[in-house]
Amino acid sequence: MVDSFSISDLIYQGRAKDARQIALYQLSLPTPLIRKEFTDLVKLPALMVESLLGEIAVKSNYGNAEQKGWQLKLPPDDHFIERYL
Repeated sequence: MVDSFSISDLIYQGRAKDARQIALYQLSLPTPLIRKEFTDLVKLPALMVESLLGEIAVKSNYGNAEQKGWQLKLPPDDHFIERYL
C-alpha cells in the first residue's frame, strides 16, 4: 500500500493541518467563510489563520457589503471532485 501525501502535508501539521482541512471544507460551501468565526473555531492565532487563508482564498464581499468573507482563489474543479470523491 502506498501512502499518498501532498506538499501541504509537509507544511502543515497538527492543528494547523486540521484547520486547513476545515477551511477547505467551509470554503466549498455557498456561504462565505468569516475569518473571526473560523479563528474562534480552530483556536489558532489570527495571523496564522490570515496566512493560511491567504494561500488558498481571497477576501470577497459576495456582491454586497453585508456578506464579507473569504472564498476560494480558484473555482471548484467538479471533474477532480467527481474523480476523487
